[in-house]
Amino acid sequence: MTKFLARILEKPSKITAEQFLAVSMSFFLAMFFFVPSNSIHRNFYYILVLLPYLFVFFDNKPVELLKTRTIKTLYLFLLYFLVSLLWSQGPDIDAVYNIVRKELLVLFFIISLAWLWNQGYQEYLLRGLLLGAFIGVLLSIYYYYIHLGNDWQSRLEGFDRGGHAIKSPVMYGAVLVTLFCCLDKIKRYRWLAYIAMMLFMVFVLLSQTRGILIATLASISACLLLKGKIRSILAMLVAAIIGLAYVYYADIFSRMLTLQDVRYEIWQQALRDWSLHPIFGFGIYPEREVILPSGVSYVHPHNIFISHLLYGGIVGLTLLILVWLSICFSAFSCWLNQRDLLPVGLFFYFTWVGLFDFSTLIKSADVEWVFFWFMVALIIAYEARSKKAL
Repeated sequence: MTKFLARILEKPSKITAEQFLAVSMSFFLAMFFFVPSNSIHRNFYYILVLLPYLFVFFDNKPVELLKTRTIKTLYLFLLYFLVSLLWSQGPDIDAVYNIVRKELLVLFFIISLAWLWNQGYQEYLLRGLLLGAFIGVLLSIYYYYIHLGNDWQSRLEGFDRGGHAIKSPVMYGAVLVTLFCCLDKIKRYRWLAYIAMMLFMVFVLLSQTRGILIATLASISACLLLKGKIRSILAMLVAAIIGLAYVYYADIFSRMLTLQDVRYEIWQQALRDWSLHPIFGFGIYPEREVILPSGVSYVHPHNIFISHLLYGGIVGLTLLILVWLSICFSAFSCWLNQRDLLPVGLFFYFTWVGLFDFSTLIKSADVEWVFFWFMVALIIAYEARSKKAL
């Protein structure tokens, strides 16, 4: 077992506890994201996955990370929506407890991850994430094969919007963007990274989730513009992806054209509802299904900015924009000063995904937003380094 871990870590005689912890933490986190939700008890595994982050937090007490600008604005934002939750839910102690539990675990997660990142374990964290993602995808495919038999059409439809997996299309795109942004850091076996990029793009196409596909391609395109060059192999990769999409999923392009029309109708209704409570919004409450005159139904506005405006009013949207601006400033500062493309790539991805999907951050302050919290961890790690350098 030790030799196997040594080969993975490429440090045959220097496997430290922190290196093993970095790989295992990110590995099991990615596994949790991809493993079908019906096959495990989510709450138990949720605690099991995040427990090591609590040990890292209390063992090292990285107080300097708690003083960064982004973490302050983020928790001011979450505190406001927690008050909104108390106002809208009333004496529902269970609902309040679940939200507080998630927020605290997220705090331990991002602070511990940022500490490991600043200690020089970036490569090990990324390896664990990618290894866990690969194995998780294989388990998801196995799950579909067992439960759907030989009906391949049902299997493909099962991938639509993740099927039984937990927001899998979102993570497919996040892993793809992460791989692309880290290509320059991969010194050995780079061809494996290209194969992995192709594999995860195929999974994005199989999901037929239009918003994720747009977000992934837009994020990679923006990163290419920042790098100022387009490599021939990447151009061939994009051409192969477009060709595959046209041959096997020709209708996906026509479906993309209708995406904006449906979203526009939902957003109009959400804005009409918001006008009834413009300052503080409706408050966080159990989402209800809304059926529009056209027959379209939705349970949330499918846009994080409109969602926070609807549920938190102008105050909630303002706080979200402050968090967004703080992340944006730090991500581009990281790119300009250190040429680290990963925070920028994930920032683009988060913004694009938020334009087409998701509800409020506080209601999804758990594994559904892992890629967002991972980005926040990188941001506060950079802010802490910059503050220490001054």
